[in-house]
Amino acid sequence: MNSCWQIRENRKKLLVFFNGWGMDSRPFAHLRSGSFDVLILYDYRSLSLPLEFSRDLENYQEIYILAWSLGVWVCQALGDIFPSQPVFSLALNGTGSPIHPRYGIPPAIFNTTLKKLSPAVLENFYGRMFSRTEETIGFLQNPPERPLSEQREELEFLQQRILAVPTSGQEQHFDAVLISKQDLIMPAQNQLRFWNSRCPCHLLTSGHFPFFRWQQWESILAEAGYG
Repeated sequence: MNSCWQIRENRKKLLVFFNGWGMDSRPFAHLRSGSFDVLILYDYRSLSLPLEFSRDLENYQEIYILAWSLGVWVCQALGDIFPSQPVFSLALNGTGSPIHPRYGIPPAIFNTTLKKLSPAVLENFYGRMFSRTEETIGFLQNPPERPLSEQREELEFLQQRILAVPTSGQEQHFDAVLISKQDLIMPAQNQLRFWNSRCPCHLLTSGHFPFFRWQQWESILAEAGYG
């Protein structure tokens, strides 16, 4: 697992963002913050945290969590990794059972994506993350810079771990959930089915990648009722 600082200005509040599969920090460069430092975790070819992770968290008085897509499962799988209880934790378009016919991505679709992964398949996947063409165009102007071989290894690792260690029975670690009604990657009805008895759900009119609707990280938390 890798990490990078999107914002590091020695503030007292830290937002830890568990990114989705195949991503890095580039698609989120437009997001700013007036109160948070922002640390992005990505590249889940292992679940080992970066060596400096614990040290990086030491100086923060408040920690907040935002987990997106398969990063939701990663966040839950890592368990208690923070020095203090997060002030607020938010899941976005992901579940604790992300490869599942009723609670996540249908297994056949996940497996087909992995087996046929190519530049063309990846571009199609990126297109399906959005509900509007202009959003797709915006994303492709600043896409993640990850080698396809890395992305394939990451998806293989996640598939193996998710199927070997289902987390649907674990206690959830989130205070709220945002679900995109037009999500073509992680079907909204499956997300609702998973979270219905576990956590308050808030619906968005957007696709799987809704980040262009916001300019501030704080606005994402506010959409879920925080602040």
